[in-house]
Amino acid sequence: MQALSSAWQEAVETVPAALKALRCLAELCESQEEHLVREQLRVQKELSEAYESHGLQKEGYELYAIWVHQGEARSGHYLAFLRDWRQDRWVRFSDSFVSIVTWEEVQTVALGGTSRSSAYVSLAVLSDIFVASLPSVLVYMEASLVKLEAASEEGEIDLIALPSLVSLLKEINVDNQLLEDERGSWEEQLKGRELKHHAQAIFQHYAGLLHTWEPQKHRGDSGGNPHDASHRKILNDPALISLELYLYRQGGEQDVWHYLLKRSLDAQREIRAWQSEDEGRILFFLAETMRSQSCYVKMLQEKTPSASPEPMGDEKDDVKPRSEYELIDLDLQELRDRYSDVLRQAYMLDEALDLLKKEGGLALARSIGLLSLLWAHYNLDTDYRFRHNEVLLVLSSLMFNTVSSIELLNASTQAAFRELCEYFYIVLHCVEWPKGWKLPLQNRIKTMFPHAQSLLDAEMAQVLKERAEKEGAPGVTPMINSADQKQLVRQRSLMHLDGKSVDDFREHPPAGEAFFERHRSLWLWTMSNEKVLAQEFVNLASGT
Repeated sequence: MQALSSAWQEAVETVPAALKALRCLAELCESQEEHLVREQLRVQKELSEAYESHGLQKEGYELYAIWVHQGEARSGHYLAFLRDWRQDRWVRFSDSFVSIVTWEEVQTVALGGTSRSSAYVSLAVLSDIFVASLPSVLVYMEASLVKLEAASEEGEIDLIALPSLVSLLKEINVDNQLLEDERGSWEEQLKGRELKHHAQAIFQHYAGLLHTWEPQKHRGDSGGNPHDASHRKILNDPALISLELYLYRQGGEQDVWHYLLKRSLDAQREIRAWQSEDEGRILFFLAETMRSQSCYVKMLQEKTPSASPEPMGDEKDDVKPRSEYELIDLDLQELRDRYSDVLRQAYMLDEALDLLKKEGGLALARSIGLLSLLWAHYNLDTDYRFRHNEVLLVLSSLMFNTVSSIELLNASTQAAFRELCEYFYIVLHCVEWPKGWKLPLQNRIKTMFPHAQSLLDAEMAQVLKERAEKEGAPGVTPMINSADQKQLVRQRSLMHLDGKSVDDFREHPPAGEAFFERHRSLWLWTMSNEKVLAQEFVNLASGT
């Protein structure tokens, strides 16, 4: 009972506070109401004054059109009624459906006679000019314009010549031009966003390729140096693993980036199918994106503007220069063909070394013949400098050790090696080894076989004669060039290959770890057994 009494006392004490809050709220509502009433009167007065000041009360108007909304605030359907005063009838427009209706039907719909419908927008024609009239939901036309339209149809008057309509047409043309400019600007912005999306797609694809490439890069730095005597036996060629590593070792990482970006561009062009004339702008946005990410971007360059007619008059102000970029030309098919040659050259080298591993010293002449043919058939120094060094290193080592072993034989036994040593002499003369190394070895061969030089001269003369006849200048002795030297080595090398030629090595293994590992192991084995192989060959050939 005591608890009930306490609750009652608390309720009684809170009543005055609630009453005070309600009184304050009532006063605030009354103040807001008075303010709204004053604003309503002010607006009505301004509208009345505007209506009277422009003489609008002097003109008659006829209802011209009605826009109607059916439904609720958040959903519904819009339709319109338009008066065809030529035939004095009303036309109903509902999406793609058009029908003739009676005035009674218009009234029923426009005034909300049907379920949840009401007039929505109105326009009025004042003093023969169309303007928006927001407070209304109807469209009116000045009655005099209806009569003028009728007179125009009968040929009694030219509406276009009326001063008021001339002014109206001028304003319409100005508005149309502004609208066209705005639409053009908007379309340009939409186009720009679309092109930026294309550029972003290229960059994302490129970033993915870079992410794959980055872990491989360290492999390209571990091939060894053929000019370093302590590393000659442990050379390896990472270029056999991938095209990217070939580009890295041959030209540097910038070439890799160029290749990867070209791949990304080609891939996204096929997927997104943009217009060819848009590619310059896309690459401009791509260059901006790459610079913002601190990426190497020199493979993208600004295009030289093409010649175009000089804009006339005011058109000069409307012409806005737009930067366009292009990717420095990179023929992927030509690059892949070149890489295929690099792999084929490695395969020929491996096959020459594999002969030695399988057959021992017995295959030494064929192995040297194949290595010499490889040098003569390709431009190794430009195709892939590392392969050029590999071939010359193993070739020189095998020939040097073979000549050294032959020198240990007596003169009669040495005669069995005359043809091979004369071949060595020709190869030494034609290949670009340092003279300080090859001239002493040539002299050692001439000591054993004095006619080696005369044989070289005779065979080179034959090569020059054939070239002169081919060039249509028989009887003229041309100057010796590197192509002549390669031709001579090619001809002599084929004599030691049992009918084999470069065409027998067209099908090379695919790039990858297996190719890389086979090449590495064959090189290591050969360079570790070079002297043994040479001695074994000499022993077998001499019968000692």
